[in-house]
Amino acid sequence: RILCHTISHADLGKQILRFGRIFFDLAADICHIDAQDLVVGLGLGAPQLADDEVVGQYLAGGNLSDNITDFNTELMKPEYGYRLMDNYKDIFTLENEGNAETIWACVCSRSVNQQMWLAHVISSEYPTKNPNIQKWGGYRVLWDFYHTFDSADKRLEVLVGDFVAEDGTHYNEENPGSVLIKGAMPVKYGEDPDATGEESQVDWIVYRYADVLTLLAEAIVREGNTVTPEAVELLNMVHTRAGLPAYTMADFAGADAFLEAVLTERGHELWFEGVRRSDLIRYGRYIEYARKYKQSPTAQDYMTLMPLPQSVIDESKGKIIQNPGY
Repeated sequence: RILCHTISHADLGKQILRFGRIFFDLAADICHIDAQDLVVGLGLGAPQLADDEVVGQYLAGGNLSDNITDFNTELMKPEYGYRLMDNYKDIFTLENEGNAETIWACVCSRSVNQQMWLAHVISSEYPTKNPNIQKWGGYRVLWDFYHTFDSADKRLEVLVGDFVAEDGTHYNEENPGSVLIKGAMPVKYGEDPDATGEESQVDWIVYRYADVLTLLAEAIVREGNTVTPEAVELLNMVHTRAGLPAYTMADFAGADAFLEAVLTERGHELWFEGVRRSDLIRYGRYIEYARKYKQSPTAQDYMTLMPLPQSVIDESKGKIIQNPGY
């Protein structure tokens, strides 16, 4: 993801192989661990994948769709043991840490590596089982995005747009108060029953199986520019888990319609999991959406890439050039 944010898509295939090995060696050195262990820890697969040949195979190449297809297909093999949880909301709870859907999570505790999501999402009016959780309020999901969900979507159980406060006040879009004025409340994570403030020991999920399935469905259709039964089946695995009726081949007029469904599904499935920016850039929507939904007066086309640190440019003595626009 770091590379995707600093290197244009046109150059990505040829550059990833060049920088990939350097990145892993450097990151491993910083973390004081073996580079092969880092490959596993980053969610690039089980130990069987942690060698230079396989890393090169999956990270590099002229056809990135082929590599994504091959890599995600590898992760679907039964020997890795990954599968979708039955219920979406159960993925993000203390009771289900280390579940079969999670490929990589940041291990959290209430002391050293605290996870503070709920404290910066839920407002004081929102009822919780643990009354000692700090409730600062904060992050919200725009109502425009909230309305793209089917009302029967089970993922709305943890994306709260309607609730009754402890004092009996009913909050929703029509009566938002100060709580929902900017959008729905992205609760997502379960409570830590022992939390006494903003800290939580619920592990923070970085990469999970639903991400693999939906990306694989997208890659298959992009590669052949046609909708296939396999791609529809992969998308349905995530879509129907949310309590929604399965798609059929007849639901898609062509590849573009299917890819649009994938983008929507990934938005509904992976909100606040760090993939939306990359998804929108891949679909050519990032700047468009910033202007349309956030009314950004400063969004410029070149901002699909982030600026490179000036210190790195200086140290390279002219070999590294700043991204356009910065």
